[in-house]
Amino acid sequence: MSQRVPANVPPRRGRRAAALLAAVVEARTAWLAATVDVLHQRKSVGAAWLVGSLGRGSADPYSDVDLVVAVDDTTPQSVLDDPVASLHLPGRLLFTRGKPRNAPAGGGYVTVCVELAALPVLIDFYLWPVTTAAIPTDGRLRLYRESPPPRTGLAFMPLLDQHRTPDSTGADANHPASILLLVQLAAKYQARGEPTAPCRHHSTFGFSIRRRDRHAAADPR
Repeated sequence: MSQRVPANVPPRRGRRAAALLAAVVEARTAWLAATVDVLHQRKSVGAAWLVGSLGRGSADPYSDVDLVVAVDDTTPQSVLDDPVASLHLPGRLLFTRGKPRNAPAGGGYVTVCVELAALPVLIDFYLWPVTTAAIPTDGRLRLYRESPPPRTGLAFMPLLDQHRTPDSTGADANHPASILLLVQLAAKYQARGEPTAPCRHHSTFGFSIRRRDRHAAADPR
């Protein structure tokens, strides 16, 4: 996995940045392994798999973790509402942001930010009922019990759209967690050399993203 350092970084700082990126990749891998161990201890968990860039095998050091966990009907509502706290998953929690409409029907969804190698890493958790769970084309299986879930010919987002919850509640754009999330996304795209990418998020969070002097600026409206 390439430890890509932003352009125009002086060599000395570039070496330090590369070391930090390597450390966060190692910490992210360790966090995933520890999380799978915790999930395996929960009898209500039938399987777990990665989607997104980690599922496709195209992740870089700035990539978020998109984790789908198949759970049975014995799963308490508290786990659906806050899987990180309820399942005692590893990592120092920095903030949590809910968005019910991103959940599959009968399941749950939450974004959390954890500190790994002294850097913030975003984790998208999808809790999916085992009765409708299927591994998408961009999924990478990490855990299953007796047999893995069936595979589907759909990628993750089209599959989620087929099973999306009827709850249309979005995230609170004025909540501090929403602002922190936008700042982190903007920093990630800037580091990748894609400073205009956050524009697709600005209407959701009430921010205007513009490019100026090769830097993305986020201005409150």
